[in-house]
Amino acid sequence: MLRDFSETIKCGLPIQGVLLSIYFSINGTGIMSKIDFSKLKLVSSNARKLEEYRRFGVEDLQVETGVDLNEVDGTPLEVIIHKAIAAGPGRIVEDSVLVVEGETFVDARWRLDSVHEWFGKRTTWVVNLGVNEDGVVSVYTGTVDGVFQPARGKGWDYDPYFLIEHEDMTLAQLESVGRKDEYSARNRAARNMIDNVPTERAVIEDVQEWTGSFQHP
Repeated sequence: MLRDFSETIKCGLPIQGVLLSIYFSINGTGIMSKIDFSKLKLVSSNARKLEEYRRFGVEDLQVETGVDLNEVDGTPLEVIIHKAIAAGPGRIVEDSVLVVEGETFVDARWRLDSVHEWFGKRTTWVVNLGVNEDGVVSVYTGTVDGVFQPARGKGWDYDPYFLIEHEDMTLAQLESVGRKDEYSARNRAARNMIDNVPTERAVIEDVQEWTGSFQHP
């Protein structure tokens, strides 16, 4: 029988300039409480993403467009935490990262024109979601593995180039037959957010101000 308790366990973890305070919030059932998405907004310059998130099951979410957030040139964790802090309370932000044969590119959004340099290379597409709520940034992560290759199918961003090997189809081709969600890193991150299973949680007041460079000045 589970003991009836509610407590928060905190530990500080400094990672390359960011002091993370990771929280494990446990209620009487031992399960993290669900997020109320009606109180949150997705900050994105791409309103199309809202359609995806609603399809993933985040039904009450609204989008806030027209906000241009500077992205720090740091680790993936630093990027999403500082981006969520910049967005402000009650906001959700997204950041995509590519790990190409072990090399991490946090500025993937600016490298699409050079995708041909990665043809034939194994890649992990990583999506991090940062939720800024109640003085804490919670990070939710989704990943999918593939190989970059010349474009097949019509789609946006890297979708025509990202091959899911065992399907022998790119994400763009999978989307054309209604199957992209099965392999979407964004969907997997959203599912973790819906279930409230964070990769990390950082207390905002403990995060050091960013003094380094930014990805795209």
